[in-house]
Amino acid sequence: MNAKRLLASLFLGAVITELFLGEFCGALPQVPPFHLIDQNNQPFTKTNLLGKTTVLSFFFASCPSICPLQHRRLLIVKKSININTDLIQFVSITVDPERDSPSELWKYAEKNGVGANWFFLTGDKNTITALSEYVFKLGSIKEPAAHSTRAVIIDRAGEIEDFFQIMSDDDLKRLEKRLISEVINKNQIASQK
Repeated sequence: MNAKRLLASLFLGAVITELFLGEFCGALPQVPPFHLIDQNNQPFTKTNLLGKTTVLSFFFASCPSICPLQHRRLLIVKKSININTDLIQFVSITVDPERDSPSELWKYAEKNGVGANWFFLTGDKNTITALSEYVFKLGSIKEPAAHSTRAVIIDRAGEIEDFFQIMSDDDLKRLEKRLISEVINKNQIASQK
């Protein structure tokens, strides 16, 4: 009888660990294939992520408060590391694709002065929901104003590497160090050739 209880407890512990800690144990997932459209009305797919380090976040263009602030904070990081390289890109996916057409995203990008290597994406709501909720685990987008203020770092192989809170100064410093090391490492590799 004690052996059965022990086995049941071990099984229950394994299930609880997987349910509650599963995302923290083992490798983070690879980004699956997807198809969205950027602010220039060009296709943007998983292929666009490969070979670059990507900082990915969610937003909506008509947001009056947190979204512009998020983009200003990320823009400070972008400018502080002088990204004039194709090694790093920023990607922001709208959580309001019904309103955020490519032309609206283009206006938003121009208004916020984000410059090159920053893509604003729209597309099928089901695709965006799947990316936010199931791939990046950043929560529901049923109410655009309730989207997450966390962002994701995707490595050059298209794997989710890390998460950070855009509104946290400590997390932004960690992001800046990560991006600087990416540029330095790539430059060292290139100089050795």
